[in-house]
Amino acid sequence: MKILLNGAETALITLNKEETDAGVFVTPTLFSETKITVDTVEFVFDVPKINALAFNNGFCTNDFVSVAPLDEEFMSRDIVMVKGDDGMLSVGTVTAERFLTRYFTSREKCVFRIELENREYSGKVLLEKFVYSRTKTGGEFFSAYCDLLKMEYDIKLPEKIDTGWSSWSYYYRNITEEECRKQEKLLRENYPWADLIQIDDGWQTGDTFSSCWKENGETFKNLEKPFGSSRLGLWMSPTLAQDDSDMFLNHNELIQKENGKNVRSCAGNVIQVDGDGSAYPLDIGQEKVRELIAQSVKDVKEKYNCNYFKLDFLVRSLIRQSVKNDVAVHYEKDTNVKLYRDLMRLIREKAGKDTFLMACGAPITESAGVFDSIRYSPDITWCMRKHVGFWTILKKDIQNIFLRSYYHGKVFICDPDALIVRGHKSFENDDFLPDLEEARVWASAVALSGGTVLINEDISALEEDRKALVAQVMQPIGIAAEPEDFFEQPYCAHVCISLGKKRIKGVFNLDETEKDEVIKNDIPVFAFDCWSKEYLGSFPGDIEIKNMPAHSCRVILLVEQSETGFIASKDNLFMGIEKENITSGWFNDGKNIFTK
Repeated sequence: MKILLNGAETALITLNKEETDAGVFVTPTLFSETKITVDTVEFVFDVPKINALAFNNGFCTNDFVSVAPLDEEFMSRDIVMVKGDDGMLSVGTVTAERFLTRYFTSREKCVFRIELENREYSGKVLLEKFVYSRTKTGGEFFSAYCDLLKMEYDIKLPEKIDTGWSSWSYYYRNITEEECRKQEKLLRENYPWADLIQIDDGWQTGDTFSSCWKENGETFKNLEKPFGSSRLGLWMSPTLAQDDSDMFLNHNELIQKENGKNVRSCAGNVIQVDGDGSAYPLDIGQEKVRELIAQSVKDVKEKYNCNYFKLDFLVRSLIRQSVKNDVAVHYEKDTNVKLYRDLMRLIREKAGKDTFLMACGAPITESAGVFDSIRYSPDITWCMRKHVGFWTILKKDIQNIFLRSYYHGKVFICDPDALIVRGHKSFENDDFLPDLEEARVWASAVALSGGTVLINEDISALEEDRKALVAQVMQPIGIAAEPEDFFEQPYCAHVCISLGKKRIKGVFNLDETEKDEVIKNDIPVFAFDCWSKEYLGSFPGDIEIKNMPAHSCRVILLVEQSETGFIASKDNLFMGIEKENITSGWFNDGKNIFTK
């Protein structure tokens, strides 16, 4: 490993190293007796070169991840892994307290960069901690890496996994209070255990980045009134201001400046041109701005009795929207990550420990220890004139859910995005129109994520066969399915949940043609189809699936044949894998399988 300061080798960096289950845990320190200006500190690793595959974690929560041949340089964040015939390399960022970090990985090297923003430093400067390994990669490294994050930030997550209804991927900004109350009633009638109503963008005064977090008064007039017995969750984008907002026009001194000028951060859900929804970061370097943002969350909580927040577009306080997402936001007062951390911790303090915080469009490691949950993928529906198509989005989002599964239950609760299964066009023309089997594929991925299940539908308009899909997955068990082969190509198609003597195997054919599949198994098991509730038989080894259709999946429960008593239920997709006592289903007397 080579160490560079401002691009040149240096002796000013010392490393404290500790062996952990993940690999070598490094605490780097910069020390200079005199003031020096530092832009970057870089740690350069050699990478495997023969048939190398690389894991790209993107740059934020809502970015596609991938495992692909290492053909060209890519920029990513948080964690990177490269596996080749000639070795392995895995590196992960364990802290994000002061400096923005990135990875630049090419066929020649992997550069872990810490950005010190061209500021002056002297004395002892603690840099961000990281871990690396030359022996562990894939799920083994990712899991151990998340253990380090959990320990570093003393993370304790809520035990309850939320289920309920959300407005975005059906109504988008055309949501009304009347419709929300109608859906709450339908939710309770159909899924009485679900208890969250999460209202997305559109409830507030003004547009997406209005910075005015009050009900809009036209389509929402009585938001303070309880939503039956359901909890209320609200969406906010509290760190940005739109160029036609009161905040931008009349309080521009609170907007972040570079060389005295406003510089756009992103354009949100509209065309990316100035004057048409462009958003600018608030200057979180100002204490009064941080107080203003955090207080706005507290005020919404208290006024509307809201204990669930979906906070969006947070990464745009660190990195501006650009083709490569490589333009950092810099503040006069301090480094961007330090100010982001200060703000997020203040939001947590104002919101209270009893409030659930979900980060969307957010930096990942910088949000650890503050947020209960993060979005694992881009939106499952894109309401745009042109995009890659719903099936491409769906299969890429499935890849995100499974490759990032190791965060779940340790660092964050997974938010896989909307449970949508409809066989008709939504309120907006969003291109999401799956056939029944494609809808089952997405429902399976949401369920196997182990995370939040929020249906984004007009429940009254759902077709009967689609309602049956929803009923199967609306009671999450909180356990994430993990890849059986992290570097599987061309996508992650085989995943597994293991719990005692039971396993649930998910097999996905996301291709355009049918193919034969194999469920790997090395012990005698009873097998059940989790969707059809069919007993498939007794198998001493692998289970073959012939002619698996394109755009389909199979979810199979495997139970060791040593298990006696009730071994599987018919209640939902998970078939009682998480339960010791099952009241109805299949009974094993040691010789036969009986249905009860």
